[in-house]
Amino acid sequence: MIQQVEYLRCELQETKNRVILLENMANRDTLVPVFNRRGFLQELKRTISFAKRYKSCVSLIYLDIDKFKLINDRFGHSAGDKALTEIANILIEHTRASDAIGRIGGDEFAIILHHASNDDALVKAAQLASQVAGRIIEIDSEEVSVTISAGVTELTFDDDPVNVLSRADRMMYANKQFALRQSNIE
Repeated sequence: MIQQVEYLRCELQETKNRVILLENMANRDTLVPVFNRRGFLQELKRTISFAKRYKSCVSLIYLDIDKFKLINDRFGHSAGDKALTEIANILIEHTRASDAIGRIGGDEFAIILHHASNDDALVKAAQLASQVAGRIIEIDSEEVSVTISAGVTELTFDDDPVNVLSRADRMMYANKQFALRQSNIE
């Protein structure tokens, strides 16, 4: 009888471990060590609830790799993957462990900044853009520099995850268009 109970306890633990592994696989990006879109939206939903309950200030940064298609077209998809990995590593290195990073689309990332105002997020977005621009990625013995565009928004207590992402995405797109217009003027 004791052996059967011990056997069942081991089976139960193995089942729990498999469930955790499957949840992790369902919520993590397959290329870079961050949340995928599904996992990020779940984390954002939890964060909104937490922020509402504790009246906490939370902001979101939405990032897009500028001219990413050119990297893929010129060097191939493995080079694009290398660029994505490099950028994800920069984001991980330069954000807090309490923040959450997700790869939202092909070349788009988002970051939840806990205890951060809109102004804090703007500063962090500028720092991240500087870090990315300062990192040279070697692809096929060629040095390639990459830049990112960012949009920032502060969460409100009546937000939902899709609206927050959409708002930050619109801000990122507006900033990208402004930068393109500025470069055409000079």
